[in-house]
Amino acid sequence: MKCNIVPATIAALALSLSPALAQETSQPREADPMIQETMPEGDAPEIAFEGVTPFLAQQESGHWLSSNLIGQEVTNPAGDTIGEVAALEIDGEGKVVGVVIEAGGFLGLGTKLVGVPYDAVEHSKVEPGDQTLVIKASLDEVDAAPAFLTSLQIRQAEEAAKARQEAEQLNAPAVGEPQTAQ
Repeated sequence: MKCNIVPATIAALALSLSPALAQETSQPREADPMIQETMPEGDAPEIAFEGVTPFLAQQESGHWLSSNLIGQEVTNPAGDTIGEVAALEIDGEGKVVGVVIEAGGFLGLGTKLVGVPYDAVEHSKVEPGDQTLVIKASLDEVDAAPAFLTSLQIRQAEEAAKARQEAEQLNAPAVGEPQTAQ
């Protein structure tokens, strides 16, 4: 009888620990420039809570949800497709200030991110429940527009430039040291 209790106890212990072992933490992918912290550490504003937080019971008629904007097609007034909404840029006070559009390319290849101010985007209703986003730009203007860089991309570029500069300094001949021809 003792022989059956030990394996049963070990099996029960293993089964009770399996949910804890199965949990895994997911980290933002560093390679994805659209996933990043919302604000640098130490810059978080202090929030004072007074009273009760109001809750919204429903979406107001004519209001958009950001989840419906991501992936939404963006056109110009001529009806040319410019691209799709990739992200919304939100300022430190929580206001949407820009729309990042994934433009150009073919079948997802050769696309670039282009940023436009949020107030430059017109929300127009084609049919009830069917809305489109329109910007006043030609396809050539979008192609010539600068690529939108996230703060993560800027930081990575600065770190890479600093690393290149340090590597060049390490590889540079010392002052007064003769250079040899190869």
